[in-house]
Amino acid sequence: MSRFTITLTTLTLLILSVSIHAQSLIPDEKWEFVADGFDFPEGPAWHDSGVLYLSNCNGGWITRISDDKVDTLAFATDATFKQTNGIIVSRSGDLFACEYGEGKIVKITPEGEVSTLIDGYEGKSFNRPNDIAFDEKGNLYFSDPKEYGKEDPKGRVFYYDFHNKKLKLVADGLDFPNGLGISPVTKKLYLSESGKHRVLEFEITKSGELKNKRVFIELPDGDPDGIEFDVE
Repeated sequence: MSRFTITLTTLTLLILSVSIHAQSLIPDEKWEFVADGFDFPEGPAWHDSGVLYLSNCNGGWITRISDDKVDTLAFATDATFKQTNGIIVSRSGDLFACEYGEGKIVKITPEGEVSTLIDGYEGKSFNRPNDIAFDEKGNLYFSDPKEYGKEDPKGRVFYYDFHNKKLKLVADGLDFPNGLGISPVTKKLYLSESGKHRVLEFEITKSGELKNKRVFIELPDGDPDGIEFDVE
């Protein structure tokens, strides 16, 4: 592993982690400055080539960081996207982003060409797509919060199957579903339910449905956001 890859791994952990303990898991001397000039950076996503992508939630661009430069993959325009949050990169290098400005999921090629993958559910735009993850089949899960509202939560999770181009609503009634991911060990989906200060766990069926929801951990003084897993 190169020194730069280690540095970017550290950056990814910094952006994604929600610290429960005051002491850092990584000693202070291991942190290195990589880049700045972002506008509310969110949703860091790796590609196997060693490139890191970041959304700029309050800005209109997606940043690309490699071992020799920091540049922009795509700029927002009226014809492409307004604001992006969570992103993920396929093995082929295509990037899929939660576009919460207009309520859709967009696809961005390695050359920066932008197209809409899904623009809504049952004839209506999504609320505010937030975070996105691949399953083992290469299909997509993404969270779709609305607002914090414990009395009448309207947050949802969707599943998109690339093979049959079918979109499924797999969870609803959630209080601001946020970051999500699938554990390489348990093969279950974990979801930050920020409005209720907790992380949920779901079993995944063969068809991509979510079942047997349970509370994985309560974080009464926290506001869980992004989720990521290491090899363990």
